[in-house]
Amino acid sequence: MKFPSINPIVRIAIGLVGLVTSCVLFATFLGLLPDQFNEAVKQRESTCESVAISFSLMANRVDQQVIEDYLKQVRDRNPDCLSMGLRSIEGEQVLEIGDHFPNWEDDLKERSTAEQIAVPIYADQDVWGYLEMRYAPVVSPGILGIFERTDVQLALFIALASFISFNLYLRFVLSQLNPSKVIPGRVRNALDTLAEGLAIIDRKQRIVLTNQTFQDSVGKSLESMIGKSIDDVGLFNQEGNDQNSDQFPWSEALQTKNSVCGKLMTIQDNAGDARHFSVSCGPILDADQSVQGVIVSFEDVTQLEQKKNQLERMLFELDQSTDEIRRQNQELELLATQDPLTGCLNRRSYFERFESHFEAANQSGISLSVFMVDIDHFKSINDNHGHAVGDEVLRQVAATLRDSTRTDDVVCRYGGEEFSVLLPATTITEAAEVAEQMRLAIEALRPEGLKLTVSSGVSATCQSPANPQDLLEQADKCLYYAKRNGRNRVVQWDQVADEIEAEKSDQPSVEDKSFESTPHIPVHAVTALISALAYRDQATANHSRRVADLCVAVAEGMLPMRSCYLLETAGLLHDVGKLGIPESILQKPSELSQDEWKVIRQHERFGRELIHTTFGNRELDNIIGDYFLPHSKRILEKREVTVEARILKIVDAFDSMTNEQPYRETLSHRDAFLELRKYAGVQFDVDLVERVINVIKLQRKSEQVEDIYLSKSVALNIGLQLEQLASAIDERDQEQIATIADRIRDSSSQNGSTPISTKAEEISDEIAEEADLYEIIRATNELMDLCRLSQRVLLEREEMDGEDPKQLHIDAI
Repeated sequence: MKFPSINPIVRIAIGLVGLVTSCVLFATFLGLLPDQFNEAVKQRESTCESVAISFSLMANRVDQQVIEDYLKQVRDRNPDCLSMGLRSIEGEQVLEIGDHFPNWEDDLKERSTAEQIAVPIYADQDVWGYLEMRYAPVVSPGILGIFERTDVQLALFIALASFISFNLYLRFVLSQLNPSKVIPGRVRNALDTLAEGLAIIDRKQRIVLTNQTFQDSVGKSLESMIGKSIDDVGLFNQEGNDQNSDQFPWSEALQTKNSVCGKLMTIQDNAGDARHFSVSCGPILDADQSVQGVIVSFEDVTQLEQKKNQLERMLFELDQSTDEIRRQNQELELLATQDPLTGCLNRRSYFERFESHFEAANQSGISLSVFMVDIDHFKSINDNHGHAVGDEVLRQVAATLRDSTRTDDVVCRYGGEEFSVLLPATTITEAAEVAEQMRLAIEALRPEGLKLTVSSGVSATCQSPANPQDLLEQADKCLYYAKRNGRNRVVQWDQVADEIEAEKSDQPSVEDKSFESTPHIPVHAVTALISALAYRDQATANHSRRVADLCVAVAEGMLPMRSCYLLETAGLLHDVGKLGIPESILQKPSELSQDEWKVIRQHERFGRELIHTTFGNRELDNIIGDYFLPHSKRILEKREVTVEARILKIVDAFDSMTNEQPYRETLSHRDAFLELRKYAGVQFDVDLVERVINVIKLQRKSEQVEDIYLSKSVALNIGLQLEQLASAIDERDQEQIATIADRIRDSSSQNGSTPISTKAEEISDEIAEEADLYEIIRATNELMDLCRLSQRVLLEREEMDGEDPKQLHIDAI
């Protein structure tokens, strides 16, 4: 059986009590303290002697009755006296007070004890008899009688009183002692070198020992804390602790006898700033597994907590920036589908909608109608009144078209002064009626005091077009039929189809060139390829979009609508073969080597194969093939190159010369025109060179020098990548963060956005240097601020006047 251990203070107190008690008992033994038993015997003997003397004096003069009364009074005045008796020398019982003689022990006559005293009585110098007095015992018989002794009671009192006083005194004195004074210097130095604060407390949660780190952390000296409760140091639980947030960790360790780890606590330092600690506690157990105290460690996590709070704040700001970027991306997506001047859909977005509606109409059997609208004599308006008036005319006509259509109808600025309106679930007759209403509404307009008229051509899926381009071409032929026959009218395909076909067979021309039926080119497939190219190389994708837009502007009015569509597709996809070029070559900032140029030229073959495999369209294959055909080989083989390929060659050369290339000096428009004319008749068609130059000059005069589609697409592309970047940060995927940051850097640097490029590169550098998440998020927030500002500037300029804003340069902000 194990006995519980005794507190060291109690053990010391017991030892001291034993010493004091022993001293008291020894003093009693030496007679230094009065003996209750001896004193009682002496007092009783003295009383008995006095009574015996008095009796001797009275014996001859007083009768027996008086003597008896006297003895009774003596007994009554001595409560301890139980009985009294007179016995003659012969043993005769002369007088008895109380029940005396039966209780008297005869063998004690010759000697007295504490309970029986016999005193001789003299008569004439002789012993006459004995006075016997029987007393109650001085102490009770048995063990209990021991404790009635005054010496024993004194010893017990001193023992108890000293035990209590020693205990209290020792507790007070020991609590004032500094244990560090008895700890070896090397041990104390070792504790002081610990980076963590350390405190040892006893069972009463009083501080017994601390190291220097803890003293510095709480701003108090060891002397001021020794013996004080650790609760008084000023530490308090930090919000967000576990369910026992109201209980200090050391209290929990004392109660549960279990270690407590990682509890966050806070203290206010002398400057009033909060310092945060991660507190861990371990109970100190003795051999009997009883808790004698707790060792407490304090890890200063102030900087970590500050970074955590800053990180949480930045993540919140990042979420807000992401929401703003997402909202602006939606607006940019909308703007990227719109013509900036009129607010109508642009061609490529219109083709995507058209294709979807065409497929739905074929599957459902519900008629889909389309009509083309062209402003009559629009060129004379620009020539006579200026491009500003011409732009206002376009805006008012577009607004009238949009206001006259239903929610599901689609209005597109097809080119220059030409518009196209798509009417789902509408017959050709109903579409002609809508076109007529629009014609009358436009005729009623008076922009800048001018009288306007428009011509329209209408067709529908009931006229059996093979694909969307065939349907548009039917409507376009009706439009030109209307213009040739007086203008300001609406013409339906079903009413003039035979006549148009007859004119076509009688007077063939370049404009009326017919094509054999070939597979249709899905707009969604073209969009997917150009998106893939943009993902790989944003600069090449932007170049392809610019080339396609300029090719269409050059071909309008010169080639049939179907040919324009093929040329536009060829312009978008002429560099799609670069998807197969290694990124190290594709993104090389310096001049390419001969071997690298060989790799670059391989993209021609890969591009032709990709386009042929994807679409299988012979006309598109011919355009792409003729575009890549070397001039020397064309001369040698005496091959006739398609008009579309010739236009594409000129436009591609012009855009490459006037936009920044890592391996080529950028030329001004004037110098680029000189270069085109220099090689006209050698590499380029002379007439087409002049047509391209005239179209570009016309665009510059109308203050549409820069391609807004580029600025919108760049801003939108970067915005979408920022959304991906925010998701990667949420997932703490640093590899993905670096990859997206590199894409943003490349996209922005290729388009002149130096601050965005620099900040994106900073993110990549932070990851490469294994910086913490705080620095990465900080740089990301700054990047988002730049991008959000660039998008907002673009959107605000769009809202300001609806005009085509110039290319957005981040350097300007």
